Formats: sequence, structure tokens, C-alpha cells
Amino acid sequence: MMVTFSRLPAAAGAAVGTAGEFARSILTVLTPGLAVVMLMMILLVALLFAALMLTVSSYAQSFKESQTYMTPFVLVAAVAGYMVMFAAPDALPGWYFVVPFVNVAALMKELLYGIMNAGHAALVIGSLAVYTAGAVALSAAAFGRESLVVRG
Repeated sequence: MMVTFSRLPAAAGAAVGTAGEFARSILTVLTPGLAVVMLMMILLVALLFAALMLTVSSYAQSFKESQTYMTPFVLVAAVAGYMVMFAAPDALPGWYFVVPFVNVAALMKELLYGIMNAGHAALVIGSLAVYTAGAVALSAAAFGRESLVVRG
């Protein structure tokens, strides 16, 4: 994350038009507090994805079958991003901040546009923590079954 943001000044200076203006605005908006919120959110969603994917792929008989099971996860993440893409950052519906994966895209959009709503951040981090805990518990339960782990 730090590498990406450390290269933004060069990109902002070289870019022309709205892309360059947006890159410059990110540099003025990004504070250590926002970076911590983003990092927490990214870590929680990565753990959530990993737990869900591990659980689902553990039922596959082969690598190829496991890859097939992973396709819906990619589609869900893409749809979540598309849902937020065309909405104005200050007019996002409240339910966007509770739905898994949509909440990450919605909060990230707010943060990158300089809107820091502590209620939205708490809602996203809290809901992600609950979803992640559930997914990790589900994964642990799946791997607690000997018939799943040891296949002949």
C-alpha cells in the first residue's frame, strides 16, 4: 500500500486532466488515520475471502474443480465494485455499508473522496469482523471433520 501511494506524486504530475487531479486529491486526503482504517478493512476482507475460499475449495476433488468453485467469488467482488462505481460518494445508501464486499468498495470510495464518516467506518469494520469470524468458524468446522481432511 505504501509503495503504491509513494508513487502517486510522479503519476499526479505526469497525468493530465481529471485523472491527474484525482491522484493529487488522494495525496491531500490520505492521512495516517485513514490509512489505518483502509489497512484494517483490507486485512479483514482478505481474511474473509481466504476463509470462504478455503472452506469451499476443501470440498473439491481436484485443483481444476477448486478453481471452478472460486469463479463466483471473483464475480461477487466485481459486482460489488460495479454497484458502487456510478453512485456519488456522498449519496451511498446506508445498506451498502453492511453488505459484504459492497461495504468495502463503498467505504473505500468515501475515503478516497475525502469523506470520513466514522459511523460508516465503524459499520463496515464491525460487519466485516462479524462476517470474518463466521467464515473462519465455518472453515475451522469444515477442517474439523476427518472425512473431509483425509480422503482416500
